[in-house]
Amino acid sequence: MSSIKCANCRLVNFSTETHCKRCQQPLNEFTNIAAQRPYQANSQQAAAYQNPYQPYQTPPPPPAFDAFGREILPQADTQMLCVKCGSRESVQIQNFKKEYVPPIAYIGAFIGIIPMLILILCLKVRHKLTAPFCTDCWSRFGRSATFSTASSVGFVLGVPLSFIVLLTFESWFGFLFVLALTFGFVICAAIYKHLNSPKYKKVDRRQVIIEAPLVGEIRYANN
Repeated sequence: MSSIKCANCRLVNFSTETHCKRCQQPLNEFTNIAAQRPYQANSQQAAAYQNPYQPYQTPPPPPAFDAFGREILPQADTQMLCVKCGSRESVQIQNFKKEYVPPIAYIGAFIGIIPMLILILCLKVRHKLTAPFCTDCWSRFGRSATFSTASSVGFVLGVPLSFIVLLTFESWFGFLFVLALTFGFVICAAIYKHLNSPKYKKVDRRQVIIEAPLVGEIRYANN
């Protein structure tokens, strides 16, 4: 039986073998070592793209260029993810707002409620944002905004009402009850809004950063 010597490791193999027993290079009696170098480089490059969690992963396609020499980038996945829960079902782009009130505005509370409200109205910044939401998350987010507005109105009305109860009925129990009810409603509304809002990583006068599931940070700049 005839034999073929491997051009890479010089091992003598049977003529029926297609690859070398020692180095696994393709056997071709007309191919020298230099001709087998591109195959070896391509094999190593393909092995580098293997993913241990997947059976096989093909290398990325070569870059393409348009008529002006500009690189044509591959199109990204257009399927949107909900910014709150990461769901792909029933996702639509929604417009919403995020207000930022600097901490210095709350110093007016030491003077009175009216000065504090005036400082908040003068110093707050309203960011206009756009993000994808699924139907359920957007519905809960809308309800949280409604509860937050109602709690603000309840706070403005509840605190003076507690003093009216104190002065009218001379009842400290009534005063504390109305005051506790007012603050309890505000706290519950704030917790509900926090649980159903996007995860705000940073909010200031100039930008808003949201931490979205499976996406990472989304930055919004206030122009």
